[in-house]
Parts: sequence; C-alpha cells; structure tokens
Amino acid sequence: MKRLPKYTPAEVRNDPYGFTYKEMSEVIGENEAKALYEELYKQLPRKKKSINVGKKYLQKQ
Repeated sequence: MKRLPKYTPAEVRNDPYGFTYKEMSEVIGENEAKALYEELYKQLPRKKKSINVGKKYLQKQ
C-alpha cells in the first residue's frame, strides 16, 4: 500500500526551506524537487567579516 504525502504541492512551493529533499520529491516529484533544490542552494553562504576596532569587534554580514 502506497503512503500518501502529508503535504500539498502548494505548501512545498510556498516554503521549500521547511522540507527535506525526500519530502519534496514525494510531493512534487523527483525532477521538480531536484530542480528546486539546485535553485535554492546554488549559491554558497557568505562568510561574515569581522573588523577589529580598538577593543570592540564588529561583524559585517
């Protein structure tokens, strides 16, 4: 017996960061989940830069 997904495709597309790849692929299909993941995570996160100003440290984002 096949398990039905708990989520709708609209929920996955509206907030894709709240789902795992497996959950996405079960709801919207393997090809669309792969394309969505590649689009979401194609850029590497930016590193924060720290600046030393006397005794205080500032962080730039």
